[in-house]
This record gives sequence, structure tokens and C-alpha cells, in this order.
Amino acid sequence: MKRSLIRWLWRMILPALAEWLEQRALRLPQAQRERLARQLHIDIRTIEAVEHTLRECVLRELHEWQP
Repeated sequence: MKRSLIRWLWRMILPALAEWLEQRALRLPQAQRERLARQLHIDIRTIEAVEHTLRECVLRELHEWQP
């Protein structure tokens, strides 16, 4: 019973959590991206690519995880 409740709650929370992570939590503000690129002496596209890859990995793990 407890496990069923946890799975049900997870299915209810997962869509909102995934959306929040993708839209907000896993994105740096533009100013921070630019500052980081300057500090590391790399192209801002590299920062964006790392950010995108990290976002994909986290979201994939989130969707694959089973309570």
C-alpha cells in the first residue's frame, strides 16, 4: 500500500517537476552564462552546450527513476 501511494504521488509530481527543471532550475541566466564564458575564456556556445547536455542527463535520469 505504501509503495503504491509513493508511485502514485511520483506520477502526479513528475510532470510539474520535469517542467520546472527544464524551464527554470537547469538554466543559467544569460548574464551568468556570459560572465562564465569570459572567466573561462571560452565561447558562450560552449556554456550553452554544457547546460543543454546537463539538462538532458538530469531529465533522462528523472524519467527513468522509479520509486
